[in-house]
Amino acid sequence: MTTAPPARSRASLGAALAFGAVLLAHPPSVLLPLAGLLALSRPRRRREVTMLVVASAALALWGGLIAPLAVRSMDAWVAFLTGAFLVLVATRPGRMWDHALVAALVASLAFAAGLKALHIAPAAVSYSAERIVAQATQPYLSLF
Repeated sequence: MTTAPPARSRASLGAALAFGAVLLAHPPSVLLPLAGLLALSRPRRRREVTMLVVASAALALWGGLIAPLAVRSMDAWVAFLTGAFLVLVATRPGRMWDHALVAALVASLAFAAGLKALHIAPAAVSYSAERIVAQATQPYLSLF
């Protein structure tokens, strides 16, 4: 009888670096799911409560920053996506991939409805994103 090798319990260096890069680039992408999952799991330990409070405080600080329309739009979509995914996972058993696809569809529809309710043209969001990309690539284009 053969035994399987022990399961690896630690994350790889690549996974840790990718997590850190996403956390630094766009904190709501990491902090929203973390706060949502922690809240759903009903934290009991001091460490879990501390993580929930820190994630929530960081989200509040991030939300208070002044940012272009495209960045705030991405934040809103991430919030809708996270909320829809957590509701699906908490209420319906099933495959995570299916939940992720449905959550992306729900988030996109909620985002479109939000733009319509706030009377923001999708072209304005697109223009804001184009300006961000142009400003970010300007120094590199001058090299050629």
